Amino acid sequence: MKATVILLSVLFIFSIASCDQFKKQPEKLSKEKKIELSEKCSRSGKTYFDEFWRSTNVLAIQFKTKYSWDDPEYYYSEKLNTCLIHIRYMEFDYYQSSISHHYNQIIDVLTNKTLVRGWFEV
Repeated sequence: MKATVILLSVLFIFSIASCDQFKKQPEKLSKEKKIELSEKCSRSGKTYFDEFWRSTNVLAIQFKTKYSWDDPEYYYSEKLNTCLIHIRYMEFDYYQSSISHHYNQIIDVLTNKTLVRGWFEV
């Protein structure tokens, strides 16, 4: 019984401590550092987009589709401490020219993880 109370007390203390970690605000960055990170994000994002565009267009040739691209948008998130890219494009099928697929996605450039993805067909 005494061991159970001690174990529960320790778990309670760790749970409170871990909750406090999530409440901590990220360290405030200087204006110069924000600009530096934003510029680095823009360069990394352009490199990422070029590779994304290249690999998607290789598939387009293979599957006989055509794409129309919007300009990508890059954003350094101070809160997430990462570089995000928003990619939006449309895919047109050669065989069914009346159908198009519209894609939107937000990707973490540094980890190559898609955070948000959506698409619809018209």
